[in-house]
Amino acid sequence: MKRKKLKVTKVPILNSEYSVYILQGKKEKAFSWIKSYYGKSDISINDFEGFRGRVFYHHGYFPVIYLISTRHKYATLAHEAVHAINYIWEDIGEKCKEEVYAHSVGAIVFAIENKGKKRT
Repeated sequence: MKRKKLKVTKVPILNSEYSVYILQGKKEKAFSWIKSYYGKSDISINDFEGFRGRVFYHHGYFPVIYLISTRHKYATLAHEAVHAINYIWEDIGEKCKEEVYAHSVGAIVFAIENKGKKRT
C-alpha cells in the first residue's frame, strides 16, 4: 500500500522575506509537520477537527494553512488565505490592505490551483 505524502507548498508574499505554507494531506502528517515547524507543544491533534481548513500561526514564523480536500477546496483556501495574510500584515504593521492585499490572497489560491492543473 502506497502512503500518500504530505503536500507542502511555500508561497512567497510580497517578496522572499514573507511566505505562507499550505499543507494538504492526512491530518496526522500535517499535525506532525506543524509541530516540528513551530517547535510548539501547545498544538493539539484536536485543533484539526471540524474544519475544511485552518490557519496556524505563531509570531516570528510564517502562517501555515492546513487544507482538507473537499469540493469547496478553493473557497476554503481563499477564506484561510485572508487569515494568513492578516497575520503577515499585522507583523509588518501594514495599514493599507486594498490592492496588494488582494493580490497576496490571489497568489496563495493560484499556487494551489496551478499545481492541480499541472497533473492533468
